[in-house]
Amino acid sequence: MNKLFILFMLLFTASGMLFANSTKCNSTRVGIVFEEDDEHDEDDEDDEHDEDDEDDEDDEDDEDEFDEEEFKQFLSKHFGFAQKLKQRLSEDEHEEFIEEIEELYLSIKENSEDEHESIELKIELMEIQSYLMGELIRYTSNKEEKQEMQQKLAGHLSILFDLKLKTYHMEMKDLANEIQEMQKMIQKRKMLKEKIIEMQLFKLSNDEDLLDW
Repeated sequence: MNKLFILFMLLFTASGMLFANSTKCNSTRVGIVFEEDDEHDEDDEDDEHDEDDEDDEDDEDDEDEFDEEEFKQFLSKHFGFAQKLKQRLSEDEHEEFIEEIEELYLSIKENSEDEHESIELKIELMEIQSYLMGELIRYTSNKEEKQEMQQKLAGHLSILFDLKLKTYHMEMKDLANEIQEMQKMIQKRKMLKEKIIEMQLFKLSNDEDLLDW
């Protein structure tokens, strides 16, 4: 009886220890899982903060580049005369037109110090203006107003034509400089003819691997 009792106690004690150890391991695992979840949560929060910071920086950059009030003044100055045409446009057409002008406005600001690009952009601006002036003339029924607008459009086109001629002259000047540089290069190559042939002969008559640096 005593032996059976002792054996029973030993088995009970051993099973209790095993249960305690397994519980300890499980609690440790649970603790690790919770710690990992906390780390992931912190990382996610950091990522969200970083993305928010980047978005804020992008918004600040956009605000620096685009001045709403200045753009309104730009619209009024260059396209105020065509206000009547707004009524003939759908909302989508009007939004598309504004987006196009916004891009042009930003390009003009960005390239203000580049003479050639500035002229090209001014030509683009005047082309749009001339198209709008033509639209106004077509839709105007009053003969006197039509004649007056046609005179304005003729003066506008004259200025536009002169600007285009100016760009042609600038392009010719650039081409002349390029031709001059090419002529210098040709003269140098003539003087180095024997040397160039010698180098090419050596290159063609030897293995390429031998010439590797």
